[in-house]
Amino acid sequence: MKKLVAVSPVGQQFFYNRATAHAVPVSSAEKICAALNAAGYKLKPGEVWTVHDCGAYEMEYTSAGFQRFGIRQGRVYAVRC
Repeated sequence: MKKLVAVSPVGQQFFYNRATAHAVPVSSAEKICAALNAAGYKLKPGEVWTVHDCGAYEMEYTSAGFQRFGIRQGRVYAVRC
């Protein structure tokens, strides 16, 4: 099972905006999500970054297959393919 982080409405974290989906390493998904929320990265009022489980079939239909976040030396960085 893979992980992705995406913007979700507050109180409805089981939904996510497909355009904001980014693949993340399973081991640091929670850290990345916390850092994005703390910085308010690309969030509108009433939105929050959330970690979602994602099967390989779902990665094909989201932009998460092309957008990625990672952590290097304690800093979150974005990778666009």
